[in-house]
Amino acid sequence: MATRHSAAVGREGSPHIAAAGRVIALFRRVEGCSQALRGAVERLAASHELAATQLMALWACGEIAAGVGQSDLAARIGVSPAQASALVEHLRQRGLIESHREATDRRRQRWTVTVSGRSVLIVVVDELANLARRIGTTFDEIRQGRMETSLEQLAAAVSESPSAVMVPSDVPRLRVVSPTDAEDDRDASTMNHPSQHRASREAPR
Repeated sequence: MATRHSAAVGREGSPHIAAAGRVIALFRRVEGCSQALRGAVERLAASHELAATQLMALWACGEIAAGVGQSDLAARIGVSPAQASALVEHLRQRGLIESHREATDRRRQRWTVTVSGRSVLIVVVDELANLARRIGTTFDEIRQGRMETSLEQLAAAVSESPSAVMVPSDVPRLRVVSPTDAEDDRDASTMNHPSQHRASREAPR
């Protein structure tokens, strides 16, 4: 990298050029990984006639049995409040989520998945599990955990903010339980199949 840019900057062998080159190389590799992963998720979402952000919003609505507030939803998937509003409206029109008011505060609205939404997520879980198995042939769970931590530390270093290291217990779990399935829910981290009340699955975000 230093050799390629020495003519342009006139500082051949400079440690600054080498350091700058490492940042560019890191950017290219992280960007390439991001594009590959995003492409896989976008293709999966498209198979359900959804955009990737719409799928992320649907997933977020299924992470908490009681549903998720719109501001919390925006924070979870990294979009603006206005974008979150558009996402939930699209999913609502598709019949994949529905809103309800909190019992303790009727002013607050929460979004939960519908039966149709659960059906989509059941298939998505299987499809993501297949992708996870492909990734797992190269990166086992331990290496994936280390990579997640490294990426968060990298983001913190770039943004000059304190590092928020993710540990396994911090990884959100999808939890989509219908009212009729509640009695059969044996695990707080599982997702029940709408057509099999006693069958459960668990999937990380």
